[in-house]
Amino acid sequence: MSASKLTPAPWEVSHGGHGSHSGFVIDEYFVLSRAVADDVAIAADIIDPATGMPSEANARLIAAAPELLEALIKADQMFRDVGFIAEADRLRPGSLGSEIRAAIAKATGGGA
Repeated sequence: MSASKLTPAPWEVSHGGHGSHSGFVIDEYFVLSRAVADDVAIAADIIDPATGMPSEANARLIAAAPELLEALIKADQMFRDVGFIAEADRLRPGSLGSEIRAAIAKATGGGA
């Protein structure tokens, strides 16, 4: 899968919940792209596995994914253009260059 096949950015965090005697209780965080549709979630019921509770922090990280991937692809190309990645990999194999390529491959379904 290429980055161009991802749901268009920007992705944003939203939440759902219900009213109670003590006020509004958030019981779900989800991520959506209004570029596609206003009411279709990309990811829903985002929780913290350690607590089983809704996790705004995890939702924010998921929502940032398209921009993070785009920035990583640009950084990889820039570092290659100036020779930084080759030098870093030569000095410390498995360092920054390998990590960047592995993260891009994980996000796009490509090989590292």
